[in-house]
Amino acid sequence: MFSLNEDTGTLYLSKQIGSRLSDIRSHSMNVTVYDPSQPSTLRDEAIAQVHVLDSNDHAPEFSQLRYIFTISKKSTSDYVGKC
Repeated sequence: MFSLNEDTGTLYLSKQIGSRLSDIRSHSMNVTVYDPSQPSTLRDEAIAQVHVLDSNDHAPEFSQLRYIFTISKKSTSDYVGKC
C-alpha cells in the first residue's frame, strides 16, 4: 500500500485507498533505518502509524468553462442553476 523513497525517506501511497466509511483509516508499519556503512551497529527500528484523512475522490466536473446566472432579489430558492 505504501512505497518509501530510500534516498529522501518520503513515504508515498502506492495504490488508492478506499473511501467508504468501513475502510481502514489507520495503517501501522515497521520501519528500520540504518547506516549502510555500519548496518549492524548503526540501526534502529520503530512503528510508524499513518492516519488517512478524508479526500475528495469525486471532484466536481463541469461541461463548460463559464456559467452565467441571473438571480432575482425576490428569489426564495436555495440553489442556483439546474438540479
